[in-house]
Amino acid sequence: MADNNYILTQEEAGYKLQRLALEIAEQLQGDAAELIIIGVRTNGLVIAEKIAVLLKPYLSIPFQVISASLDKDFPVDITLSEEINFDNKNVIIVDDVANSGKTLLYMLKPLLSFHPKRIQTLV
Repeated sequence: MADNNYILTQEEAGYKLQRLALEIAEQLQGDAAELIIIGVRTNGLVIAEKIAVLLKPYLSIPFQVISASLDKDFPVDITLSEEINFDNKNVIIVDDVANSGKTLLYMLKPLLSFHPKRIQTLV
């Protein structure tokens, strides 16, 4: 069995995800606009889904998680799991790591024809 070098223990990762969810809830307090969480496949989607579960007790606004797929080496086409009108919605783009920031930049492409209320990233 290979010895993996983890940065965080499972408990520490859980705590950090809980803290991120609370920060999102705090920022959206008093905001009635719908929240769309876009998880970048594959690991970003896993994190987005976990954040959504943690957000549920704190948000009364409608929110949903969708996925986005792209070729990270040649990101010409970004495919969303659902066609959504992002006008006047809060959008959070979620990925597992940020190296150069290019993936997060390319993830803005499907949003350019809309006017979201807010776009944030969670990495």
